[in-house]
Amino acid sequence: KERIYKESERVFAGSTFTPELDRIYAGDGVKKFYGHPVQYMIQTDDKYMQKDMSRLLLQALYDNGRLCSRRYSIMDFGNVFRGFRFSSDAYDALYRSSEGGAVIVKYVPVDDNEDSYASAARHTIEILCRTMMKYRNKVLTVFCFPRECTKSKKIFFENAVGASFVELIEESVSGDKAE
Repeated sequence: KERIYKESERVFAGSTFTPELDRIYAGDGVKKFYGHPVQYMIQTDDKYMQKDMSRLLLQALYDNGRLCSRRYSIMDFGNVFRGFRFSSDAYDALYRSSEGGAVIVKYVPVDDNEDSYASAARHTIEILCRTMMKYRNKVLTVFCFPRECTKSKKIFFENAVGASFVELIEESVSGDKAE
C-alpha cells in the first residue's frame, strides 16, 4: 500500500487518483468478490503515465481483493490500422478469457472531429461497450483516452448506459512540480 501511494505521486493525477486509492484501501479489504461496481477511464496524453496508472490501479485492486486475478489483457487501438474491425466474437472471447481479471483498452481516435457520420470507430466502440456491459461484473475494464478525446468519450458513455465510471485525469503542472 505504501509503495503504491509513493509511486502514485509521480503520475500527476493526485486530485482524482489518490482519492480512488483511498476508496480502494478503505476498510479491511473484500472478503468475498461480488463483481465490479465501477469501471475506469484514465485520461492522459502520456502513454507511460497510462501504463503506470493502470499498473498501480490494478495492483491496488488486487491487493484489496477487488480483483480475483492478476491477469489482464491490453487492447491497443493506437496500433490498429484505419478501418480495421474485430468481430464481436473476438471481443467476447477476449472478455471470457479475462474473467476475474481486467481488460485495458488503449483508445486513440483516428479522427475526433465533430462530424455526425457513421464510422468504423463508432461501430467498434458500440461493440466494445456492448461486450463490456455483458461482462462488467466478471471483468474490470480500464479505458485509456487522450485528454482531449471528447467525441469518442461521449460515444463510449452513450453506449455504456447503466455502467458507472471513475475518471482518473492527468493534471496540468508547471514550475517546480513539472521539474
